[in-house]
Amino acid sequence: MKTRLDLTKALLADTENLKSKKEIVKASLSSLRELVYEADNILTDCLIRDEYQNDGSCSSLTFQKPLFWYQTGKKLKDINAKMEAMERSLGAYLKAQDLSNHGVSQNSSEERIMRSMLEQLEPISLSDESQIMHKINQALEGKTCLIFMDDVWRMNLPWWDKFCSSLQKVIGGSSCVITTRNEEVATDMGVDKSQIHQPKTLNKDESWLLFSKFAFARCRGKRCPDAQFDKEGREILDKCGGLPLAIKTVAALLAPKTNSLVQWNEINKNFHELIVEGKISSVMASLQLSYDELPTHLKQCLLCFSIYPEDFEMHAEQLVHWWVGEGLIQGKGSKTAKEMGFEYLSDL
Repeated sequence: MKTRLDLTKALLADTENLKSKKEIVKASLSSLRELVYEADNILTDCLIRDEYQNDGSCSSLTFQKPLFWYQTGKKLKDINAKMEAMERSLGAYLKAQDLSNHGVSQNSSEERIMRSMLEQLEPISLSDESQIMHKINQALEGKTCLIFMDDVWRMNLPWWDKFCSSLQKVIGGSSCVITTRNEEVATDMGVDKSQIHQPKTLNKDESWLLFSKFAFARCRGKRCPDAQFDKEGREILDKCGGLPLAIKTVAALLAPKTNSLVQWNEINKNFHELIVEGKISSVMASLQLSYDELPTHLKQCLLCFSIYPEDFEMHAEQLVHWWVGEGLIQGKGSKTAKEMGFEYLSDL
């Protein structure tokens, strides 16, 4: 079973960077990954029981019950059969392929917005919405302030009118800045069209200046090392559409590869495939490329962040302990698993 686990993990690593996956393949990979985790847990449990028995910490009779070993063997046999079936179907598919800061997010509630504001003014232990609003009014009374609401996706307009009316009574002359990806959200919140600022994309010269700053950072401000890099870089840049985040992300990805034109060409090709065939934005494509470049062990750790809610504050040590407990990290040489975990976190 241990050998099959190692082979299955290798298969998952090989399929991680497929640029396009059919939904059935995505589902199969997800199920296969769950089976790997389940088998890993069972084998770990067996190893722990075996260590206890060898140490004499518990009565050996506890771990030699025929029922336990029968049930464990049956579970592993079932998992093994499922893995074999999935690997066969995935193998057939792969043979046919060419494997060449506090934002007001989608899930923000009115209470969360107010709680966030009040936490920045003073510590709180209130649970009632009206109490929180009253406390905000007390903290801001007689003051002039700037309220900044970042990345607003939607707003409860009756609550927003009530909120603004309440604040206007205690903080006259203050202002509120709202950032949103949807202009309708701003106008619905009462912002005059003349006060809406639309960020412009960078022109070609500005884009190249930003790109060069990150892509050729190791050249210490000098020009690119070869005319071919210049040509390849400008082709990649054209796909960024003047968006600073896309430019910085893909340029940082290219920076360690300024001695390999082949790698630049490969990234250019993959970038094109993601945008044209994957039909995603240049920003998402650049982030996908960065993720694809991560080694498998870091991808597993990075994906753990997805279970946390937006803007959640986590302790590094608690996160590393979780990674170690899930078996995502092992010690290496003289370094413990915990020390390796902090290295992984630093790399991410």
